[in-house]
Order: sequence, then C-alpha cells, then structure tokens
Amino acid sequence: MNGWRVIFEHRFPDFRFSNFRATSGALDQSSVLPSISHSPPNDLQTLYYAHFDAHLPRPNWAAIIYDQPITDVIGIVFTCIARLPQNSLVSSGSIFCAGEPLYSMWALSVDNSHFNITFKAEQTTASYINLAPHTWYEVRWQWKANGQSELFINGNLAAYRNDVHPGRAMVIDRCWIGSGSANDPPVPSDFYTGDIRYINLQIVRPNDTLAAISSLLPYDPRDLAQLKDCQQTILARQKIISDVLADFMHAFILSETKESWHRSATSGHAMPYSRKAIAVHGLSMEVGKLTLKYVRDADQESLPPLLNVTRELLTILAKWNPEKFCETFDNMQEILEKIPLSEKCQTVAAKLRKKYENIEPFNRSMKLSADIHDIMVRIRAEAKK
Repeated sequence: MNGWRVIFEHRFPDFRFSNFRATSGALDQSSVLPSISHSPPNDLQTLYYAHFDAHLPRPNWAAIIYDQPITDVIGIVFTCIARLPQNSLVSSGSIFCAGEPLYSMWALSVDNSHFNITFKAEQTTASYINLAPHTWYEVRWQWKANGQSELFINGNLAAYRNDVHPGRAMVIDRCWIGSGSANDPPVPSDFYTGDIRYINLQIVRPNDTLAAISSLLPYDPRDLAQLKDCQQTILARQKIISDVLADFMHAFILSETKESWHRSATSGHAMPYSRKAIAVHGLSMEVGKLTLKYVRDADQESLPPLLNVTRELLTILAKWNPEKFCETFDNMQEILEKIPLSEKCQTVAAKLRKKYENIEPFNRSMKLSADIHDIMVRIRAEAKK
C-alpha cells in the first residue's frame, strides 16, 4: 500500500550482464564488459557475480539512462551485495551511483575498505567498519525526504545522518554500476574494483503512494476515467502536502536524532535515535499494518487499535511541538482551499461517492478517513490551548 517500486534490479542469474530489470531506459556500457563468474559448487552463497576492474586499460562499467527522469522521489532504499578483491585491502571507487548529475547525484562508494554514501560528491554517511577482503557484505542505504540517511551493513546500522537533502524530493534520470559520480563521464578515480552479486534500487513518490491506496478500492475503471481531468489537481495537492509533512518531520528528526553518528568499538548498543523518535517510527509502522488489515483484509476488529495507535502517534508529535503541529495542520487545510477541485470534478466526485458509499472496502476507507480527521481536529484543538 505504500507505493514503493523497483526502478533497477540485477540478480546476476546467468552469464549475461544485460539480464536485469529496470524502468524503461537505454543501456550504456564500457567497451570491456564486467566479467561474470560462477562460484565453486560448494559455495552456497551465490552462483553468479560480476567482477569490475578499475585497473584495466579500459575499466568496466555500465549505466541505465532512463527514458524519462523519475521526479518527486521522497524515499530511496538501495541494497547491494558486494565484496572487495582478495588482494585489495585498500580500494576506492563508486560501486553504484544514481540521480541527476547537476542537482542530486548520490553514490555508494568504498574508500580505504570502508563503505560510504556520498551526496553531490560530498561524504554524508560514512561507515568506519573495517571490511575484510574477499568477504560478501550486504549494504543497504535508506533515505527519506525528512533528511534521514541510514547505512546498514549486514543488517546492522553502521552510519546515520539527519540532514541529507531534507524537505526536498530527488530526481533520478540515470544510474551507474561499477562507476559514476557527479562527473559525467566518470573520471578514473570513480571506477570500482571488486565483485557485485545483487543490486536493488527502490523509490517512492507521492503519486505512487496515492495510486497504491486507490488500488485497494473497488473502482470501476470506467468511473476512474471520469476523474482523469482531475488527476493533475489531485497530484498537485498531494505533492505540496507531502512537502509540508516532510518539513514537519525534518524538524522532528533534527530535534530527536543525532546529526551524525557511526558505529564504533566504543558505541556499544548506543543508537542515534531518541526514545521518542523510536516510538514514532514504531507507531508509524503499526498504523500502516493495521490500515492494510482494516481496508484490504476487511478485519473489522483492527479498527479500534488502528485509531488508538493513530491517536497516540499524533499526540506524541503534537506534544513535541504544539505550535509547529498546529501550523502544519493549518497549512494542509489551506492547501486544499487554495487548490480546489473544479466544479466538474466536484460533481463527478460526489456522484462516485454516492455510487460507492455502501460498497466495501470503499465504505471502510471513507469511515477511516473521517475518523482520523476527527482525531486530528481534536488533537489540534488540544495543542492550540
């Protein structure tokens, strides 16, 4: 229901480097392709992997140039499984890079046997965990428009920052494998030496989230066609509201997490998040799970806990900063007034609402929206006192 979608994935299923899936685009590549190797029969971890060599006369790399830039990206999850060569304890270069060269290029690189995330050619999220050569590592980077940048190694948080490109969406018009940076074309220092056996890049945008929610409802496609002329207005509203919420959550994140953190021998079990931030994250995840159970799975018993968890989540945020909470709520209401639906759209919407009001799960969705709006109004009133 959250609208996440894969825009690039390579599982290296065979000896063909071109055997991957991606959003529509053109493949560009070096004249010498990365070699695909097969692991020994007793190696249960993988069958095929690609080897990149920066030291060849012509280094290996590949790139996808998307047919259309992917705009309004408010969340990224990038995962890869990689290893440094056995004879290279000190290495550098970009393993993977994506974005738009002038404004929002980011890269996962390895430098002196450490994984790092760089944004606009500046180191932003750096791990200081020494990497063993010829050892597979699962590296995952998560970014949100609220500014959070989290780097995980083998499932453990290794580095964190709370101020990476906050409050703004990213644009992705290309991705590089085995190279890439803000330099286009790459300079020699960008190239990677090592192996890769899995890559996955997922993104989420406001309109994808809206589409995912709509997909849960039993609309007749012919009815949805009537709303086509209203789509631009709906998406404009959604984008601005998304920006307003990202701004609010960035302020919360700045207050409740450390600006920069990395795991070290002395950090122990310490984390960069306050208890309040951990609670908000847990409650947000629970709201998503219970919403699916109620709207999609018709689990009526999940509604009371869903409303209780939503109330608890919003209460924490309102008590954290009552003035900013009220300002954010009022801004969202103002957006709906400043970008109104046309008279035609309102007529069509009213007609469809009447048609579907007694049909499940549309009825459940409308009830849930009304209940949550009532909760927000009450909490906003309490925060205003």
